[in-house]
Amino acid sequence: MQLRRIRQLDTESTRWRQSYGRSGSVRCTVKMPILPKFNIKRTIRRTLNKVPGKSLGEFRFLPIMFLMGGLLEFVMIHWHVGEVNFYRTYKRRRIEEAVEQRLAEMNAQVNR
Repeated sequence: MQLRRIRQLDTESTRWRQSYGRSGSVRCTVKMPILPKFNIKRTIRRTLNKVPGKSLGEFRFLPIMFLMGGLLEFVMIHWHVGEVNFYRTYKRRRIEEAVEQRLAEMNAQVNR
C-alpha cells in the first residue's frame, strides 16, 4: 500500500531516498515525497525588507518597538491573573520598601 501511494505521487514532488543497513550497504531505494523547505533566515529577511524607511537604517524599527512597548505596558496593567496584576504587585512592593525605609529611619533616630 505504501509503495502504491508513493508511485501515485508525481515526479516533480518526489525524490529517491536510500535506506542503509547496519553494514552501510543500501537496503532499498524508494521514492519519497519532497517536503517544502522552510528557510527561516530568508523569511525574516523578506519580512524586514518590507518595512519602509531603509534610509533610516535600524531606526526604522523604532516606531514599531515603541508601539510594542506601549502594548506590553497596557497588558501588564490591565491583564489580571486571579486578583493580581503587575501594577498592583509593583505598587505593593514600592509601599513595602517605603515602609521599611521609614522604619529604618525611625530606628536610627531612636538609637541616637
